[in-house]
Amino acid sequence: MPVAQINFIDRDRQWSKISLGVEMDNIPRDISMCNRTIQQDQFLLAPDASKDDRLNDIPFVSDDPNVRFYAGVAIKGEKGYNIGSMCIVDLKPRDLTEDDLETLRILASEVEARLNLHRRNKQLRESNEKLSETATFLNNSTDLMFRIDPEIYQIVDINPEVKQVLGYDRDELRGAPLAKFAPGNHFFDQLNEWAEMDYKGIFRFDTCLKNSKGDKVWFQIQISEKKGTWYATARNINERKIIEELHNDTLKVLKNAQRIASVGHWEWYPKENRFVWSEELHNIMGTDPDSFEVTAESFLQLVHPDDRHILDSVMKRVVGGGSIQSYEHRCVLADGTVKHVIERGEIVRNESGEAIKVSGILQDITASKEAEKQLLENLREKELMLSEIHHRVKNVIAIISGMLQLEQFKSSEIESNILDPIISRIRSMALVHENLYQTDSFSYVPIGDLLKELVDIALNSEFQNQAPNIIVEANPVSININQAVPFALTVNHLIFSTLSSSKSSSVIHLREEEDQVELVIKSEDCENMSKLMAADDDSDNMSAQIFKSMLSQLKAEYDVQSTDTDDVLTIRFLKSDNSGSSAASFFHN
Repeated sequence: MPVAQINFIDRDRQWSKISLGVEMDNIPRDISMCNRTIQQDQFLLAPDASKDDRLNDIPFVSDDPNVRFYAGVAIKGEKGYNIGSMCIVDLKPRDLTEDDLETLRILASEVEARLNLHRRNKQLRESNEKLSETATFLNNSTDLMFRIDPEIYQIVDINPEVKQVLGYDRDELRGAPLAKFAPGNHFFDQLNEWAEMDYKGIFRFDTCLKNSKGDKVWFQIQISEKKGTWYATARNINERKIIEELHNDTLKVLKNAQRIASVGHWEWYPKENRFVWSEELHNIMGTDPDSFEVTAESFLQLVHPDDRHILDSVMKRVVGGGSIQSYEHRCVLADGTVKHVIERGEIVRNESGEAIKVSGILQDITASKEAEKQLLENLREKELMLSEIHHRVKNVIAIISGMLQLEQFKSSEIESNILDPIISRIRSMALVHENLYQTDSFSYVPIGDLLKELVDIALNSEFQNQAPNIIVEANPVSININQAVPFALTVNHLIFSTLSSSKSSSVIHLREEEDQVELVIKSEDCENMSKLMAADDDSDNMSAQIFKSMLSQLKAEYDVQSTDTDDVLTIRFLKSDNSGSSAASFFHN
């Protein structure tokens, strides 16, 4: 025959796998003669195609090249469907003998056999690739592979890697009982239960296996049954188990810390309206972790009705894009107990700025709130007590001062001058007391401001002669009440005993440096200052004895620098934090 072809038909086209005698690659299916062949059961034979109604409408027959003879045998695919044909063609009418037609059938069958062989080889390659992938995956995911006889729990065979993994020789384990690995009683209990359930599913278990040195190594074991044999794999999970144990230890420490500090952890997923509470948080709120479903609504039901607006505002702020500040509120438990809590949180947002997760803590501060409440009550009581003490002290001082002023009123001028410094000292002590009461510490007096008032009190007393001109330059300094009283009396004494005799201005400086207080008095033409400083301990100078006694109470040092123009007295003492007999116990901070 001048033309022979092997063609295959798809949905729209005919593809020529082999074409002899004519060049042809593919043509539309509707003008293909082979398309008519596959519609027959086995073959299509047309001695003269121009006279055959099955083919005479095809352009290759009705037009150039005017095909006349056609014979085609269908080629069947895997499922028995006709998928193409082997055909022979001539441009003149011909007859085909039965032997020739059988030869064409044999050739078509050979094509089918080659197709099936190609398909099976391809399937075999794919199967081999899958087996290779499975073997690679199995080798990567397991350390041990072995077979077990389920009747006697005996190791039938095991992979050579057992030497590297557990230190055993392969031959040493063949025929050995499974118990040689010492997987533990719980492992065998679970394995026997799985066997009694007719091997339902795959047996999985984490346990320790003993290596050749007797050490325990964690493995994850999987066993499946097939045709009376157990196929087992074991993957080394020792590092994971060590990490898990460390993690569990950390969790235990964290839980104990949360329990001791009454702190619970929570997570909120706003888009899902879902909360996750730690065990300690359930303990604080008195809820059951197994039955209490935590949502925004269920949590708000536990919040005190008067404080729900706080939580509502926080949640709206988070959704809106704001941050979380620490906030306090009250909760009412199922038994009616009211708890004070404080909450803090951090927000995780996506690229769009939406809050996807909020993590925080809730701490029970009920005890501290009760202590704070008790402290406030104690402070109120203390304030009342101090107010009463202050009132009584003021009355006593006023009575003493009044009695002295009455005595001064009916005394002679000389006697009145003697009483002036006494009255001034009493007023100085009253001033110290007044300043002490007005401070928050109840034990420290601001002597910087107090010094100016002390001078004003002394200068307002009735001096026999004109009152001295005293200038005060004082920095802010605070000292203990035990030092404030002798300090005030010392200043008062110096004004009356020394500065009152000065005919010119006197300057008083007060400053503090590294807890050392320094009082500097500079006076011109002050005769009494030199006399006061010159007196020794055995002197009969009463003024000097009083001055040194007060300095002793201050634990102060002093020195005098005299020039032709002025005298400078410097008094230095360290600030003290001690409270003694002269300070009531409630003054101690």
